[in-house]
Amino acid sequence: MNAEKTGNLILELRTRQGLTQKELAERLHVSDKTVCKWETGRGCPDITVLSGLSNALGVDIPSILSGELPRKNFCGGNLRNLTFFRCESCGNLIASTSMVELSCCGRRLGGISLRGNEAQLRPLRASLIEADDSFYITMEHAMEKADFIAAAFAVYYDRIITMPLYPEQEPSFTLSQLAGCSLYALDNHHELYIIRIREVGT
Repeated sequence: MNAEKTGNLILELRTRQGLTQKELAERLHVSDKTVCKWETGRGCPDITVLSGLSNALGVDIPSILSGELPRKNFCGGNLRNLTFFRCESCGNLIASTSMVELSCCGRRLGGISLRGNEAQLRPLRASLIEADDSFYITMEHAMEKADFIAAAFAVYYDRIITMPLYPEQEPSFTLSQLAGCSLYALDNHHELYIIRIREVGT
């Protein structure tokens, strides 16, 4: 940790939040002199206050430790830049349309991006039944406890629909609209598939 860089970042974020040194100190249960030492590079925050400092300043702990906020090019939330994330511990599912660093259950999540990878995705065959203005899609997968589809995603030009799935359940889901939709499935081993609906009789 570079005390000067970390101090400059704390100062910048504190003033951006509209906090005085005293107000930040009160939130962290430290003295305002301690905050002053951090901001002037004469000391670093103790590990016991990093979580509170992160919450108070609205920035993650790695950024505080490095003294820098990551600079990223804004990609405008384009669905072509879609990245899927799944937490191994709790099964939390996240889809993002821009580059993000995500953590869940204390671990950084690695994402699977569609951009440039769509041609390499393994196909997952599925059947389709159309009934009552909806489409019932069943994927061909065993759905065992050790190997199952964790989620299916319907990606339209303007939205994403996420359908969580669980082991030992039917690997199927229902959609009200199929036109203009790309279908993907993410398994519990973080492999992404493209769902291919087979023709009747094949």
